[in-house]
Amino acid sequence: MQRCQVHKVRNVQEHLSESRRAYVAKQMRDACSSTTASTAKKKRTQLASWLESNGEDSAAASLREGLDETLTVMRLNLPSSLRRSMATTNAIENMNGSLRPIARNVKRWKDESMIRRWVALGIAEAQRGFRRIKGYKNVPSLLAALRPTAAPVALPRRSRRNLFTPGPLPKVQRTTGHSPPVRSDRLRRSPPMPTDISRA
Repeated sequence: MQRCQVHKVRNVQEHLSESRRAYVAKQMRDACSSTTASTAKKKRTQLASWLESNGEDSAAASLREGLDETLTVMRLNLPSSLRRSMATTNAIENMNGSLRPIARNVKRWKDESMIRRWVALGIAEAQRGFRRIKGYKNVPSLLAALRPTAAPVALPRRSRRNLFTPGPLPKVQRTTGHSPPVRSDRLRRSPPMPTDISRA
């Protein structure tokens, strides 16, 4: 599990006085710039001790909470560009932000099947804004790090070139009504979906 390093900085800052926020944030970011996870953990532990000695007990407790989980990506020994992409939840938040405008059109969720259809439509719409993450060419290194006992994983040439690149999507007409969203085309491994999206 990897916890967002950016959110951890913000969480700690919330417990600090205004005069110390910038300094502590810089120290936390510098720790994550270390070459190894053990060095980063040592620096953050020292920072937590400094906070305690200066009466910032709640900030120190926030810093220590989930400390190892904020450094998981560093222990995988990934290339620096991919490590930066995996150290935050930006990609997840981007997807969630794209789903909200779609899901808020529903006033009453009937069952799990309806939820899946709406989520599938939201993901299809979100693909329009997808971009390659920084360090995407090193994704095989991430797969190998997550499966240390398995054979090395190499992406096919075509997959590597087109990784995170969405294909063209048909236009979606928006109308009023309460029917679930569907498309005329078929999403891969998904049932056909109609074209109407409720704005009610």
